[in-house]
Amino acid sequence: MINAIINNKVDRQYFKTNEDSLTSFVFEKLSYLPNELFEYVIRHSVNDDIPEFDFKSLREIIYWPHWNSDKTTNKKFVEPDVFIRFEKYDLLIEAKRYDENQQYFSQWENEIIAYQNEYESDNKKLVFIALGGINNFKTELITNKNFEQKIYKCKWSSILNNIRKLKKQIKPSSNLLNVSFTVNNILNDLILIFQLYGYSIADWFETFDYEKGITDFGINKLIEKKDLYE
Repeated sequence: MINAIINNKVDRQYFKTNEDSLTSFVFEKLSYLPNELFEYVIRHSVNDDIPEFDFKSLREIIYWPHWNSDKTTNKKFVEPDVFIRFEKYDLLIEAKRYDENQQYFSQWENEIIAYQNEYESDNKKLVFIALGGINNFKTELITNKNFEQKIYKCKWSSILNNIRKLKKQIKPSSNLLNVSFTVNNILNDLILIFQLYGYSIADWFETFDYEKGITDFGINKLIEKKDLYE
């Protein structure tokens, strides 16, 4: 589908402005990566440190779930964009198409209440990321009598930047059975997706210290693990 759009076999203009297709394309491709690399991209794209952030126990990804709207301002249901379940916590992502001024407080609050309507008995921690549509990088805190929830923030361009950093480190293998070849193809597809949606993919990272940036997370050690890439 991506190449069909790039080569004008499908209406490119529809996809360029569509929020849900961007969310679907990016997160479906990210989910094909090894969990450690998926985690790397999200962790380093959020403009704050998220305690206990660990993708090893990823269980399920749900797109646009319909949740009970009881005690919210919605009449029928509440529909967050991406809901990822882990063993000890859940991750909720509210995504907007562009990188500025589309997120709003009342929608975050409705989604947190609806999450409690559905999953409060699971007694898990909720991590909430506002992706795109932000007007500052400051982590917000929503409080009411029933909960206190941090809202972490992230830009689509930050996700693209971290995908490109990974690509700099992962070289395609001559061994056709080596997973690094597959990982590289997934990263290439993700970069094409961002190009499709109008993001610059030109080389403007010349001054970034890739070795230091990636090593800080320990990505080089991940690449060396045989169980990850063989």
